This record gives sequence, C-alpha cells and structure tokens, in this order.
Amino acid sequence: MLIYETTDSKFAARAVSALEAAGIAAYKTGTGYSDAFHGPMLPTESQVCIYIEQETDAGRANEILLKLGAVPEESVGVVLERYKILVVIAALVALAVGVLIAANWNSP
Repeated sequence: MLIYETTDSKFAARAVSALEAAGIAAYKTGTGYSDAFHGPMLPTESQVCIYIEQETDAGRANEILLKLGAVPEESVGVVLERYKILVVIAALVALAVGVLIAANWNSP
C-alpha cells in the first residue's frame, strides 16, 4: 500500500528504516531528486514512493512519517473551500468597483 511520496530520497530512506525499526514491513521505489544534467524536455525530479505491506499498519506508519517531518497532503475539500472564499472576495471587490464607477459616471 502506497503510504507517502516525496522527491527527497534521504527522507525516504530514513522513513523506511524507521518503519522497519517499528516492526512495519516497508520498502521504497524511485530515485528522488537527481542532480544530473537535464535537457530542456527532461523532468528534473522523480518521486520516491514509500509502501507498507500491511494496510493495517497505515495508522502507525502515518504517525511515524509525521514525526520524521512528512508533510500531510491537503484534502481536495480544503483546497476547494479556499478557492470559494477567494472567488467570493474577488466578486465583492468587483461589485464595489462597479458601484463606485456607476456612482461617479454622470458626475461633473
């Protein structure tokens, strides 16, 4: 089961070691960030995926990853809520500007 993705291969190695030390069977795939030369169309980074073998270990694994400094992903709902707030603010600003322009339209 995929538990975490990162471009930091050193973090991934520390995480797998910590998970295994806690008795959680884990492994990683991918190379992480590459310092090699990259051409104009080549990707500059690669994900390292951290997996656990038993889904029942997910809770403990997440706790361990957070203690190591893993950044939790924001849920889509939180992102959409922020977007809605920004849209409402932009609409209110546009409305206020429209009212000001309309009020001063026929002013001498």
